[in-house]
Amino acid sequence: MRHLLLPFLMCLSLQAQDPTAEAILSKHLAARGGVARLKAVDSIRITGVQVLTPSPIEIPMVIEQRRPNLQRVEMNVKGMVEVQTFDGTEGWIRTPWAANKSARPMEPEEIKALTEHDFDTPYLNWKEKGWKAEYLGTVAVEGRTLQKVQVTVSNTESIIGIFDGQTFQEVQRENVYRELGNQVKLMSLFSDYRLVQGMSFPFNTLIRAEYRGRRFKFLVDRVDVNPKLDDQRFAKP
Repeated sequence: MRHLLLPFLMCLSLQAQDPTAEAILSKHLAARGGVARLKAVDSIRITGVQVLTPSPIEIPMVIEQRRPNLQRVEMNVKGMVEVQTFDGTEGWIRTPWAANKSARPMEPEEIKALTEHDFDTPYLNWKEKGWKAEYLGTVAVEGRTLQKVQVTVSNTESIIGIFDGQTFQEVQRENVYRELGNQVKLMSLFSDYRLVQGMSFPFNTLIRAEYRGRRFKFLVDRVDVNPKLDDQRFAKP
């Protein structure tokens, strides 16, 4: 009996050490505040500062979003505010320092990127979207054990998320997709999670776009959940 139990216990031990991708993503959504609470968010406003590197240029920003996929971004550059809006179908960009100060329509590739953007964390309802998730194992960083999951969105887009093995907050995300005919690898590092109305948000995000050579931080000052945002906020500026 003892010899029969040993392989069985070893099998259980291996299973305990090898969680499924679904289990990790479920724990991550719980750490963010839970599926029900996340789905109850209808609109959000994030106020912060984008810090360009290596030069420490700071650009105040306001990002507004409303379900299902309406967006508005304001960037204040030396007192001049660039506005980007998307009403769910059409998008515009108004740049005050450009020669033509009227709002221009977004390019088809820009529109496509916005229509595929998730209001929520991309991992919410991943199975219902038809995405595939695969557990890639663990990595050790600064004494922490991190869990690695790859989510396949389509033939041309994938997400690799790395999650803290204890809190299950996302600490790193790598997006690979195509934009304007180029393959883009976008790396995001998340830290300084804070609770806002029972949900956790990263207040410090470092982003690197490899093919563009861009690198910047987004430091959040404030998150407003369910602010009143009327349709005009997302119309042509």
